[in-house]
Amino acid sequence: MTVPAQPPAVAAPKVTVIILTWNRVDDIVMCLESFDIVDYPNLEVMVVDNASADVTVEVVRRRFPWTTLIVKREAKGWRIAAIRNMAPAGQPAK
Repeated sequence: MTVPAQPPAVAAPKVTVIILTWNRVDDIVMCLESFDIVDYPNLEVMVVDNASADVTVEVVRRRFPWTTLIVKREAKGWRIAAIRNMAPAGQPAK
């Protein structure tokens, strides 16, 4: 009996999730904890902190070291922060 040839394995495409936050430590913790159930082999999670004055940055650094954390020094509003961080993952935003 011959075994049919298996198609070549295809690597999962990289998926980047960008989460914008500002002074919402409880919300970002709940959001990032939800990734515990995600079973995707090529996932990157980026957290963009829009100059939070609370402990958001410290908590993300301590509890979620697997994220890519981008910390803005001044808040310029949600729209501007979102647009500036839509550059392809791993490339600087303009």
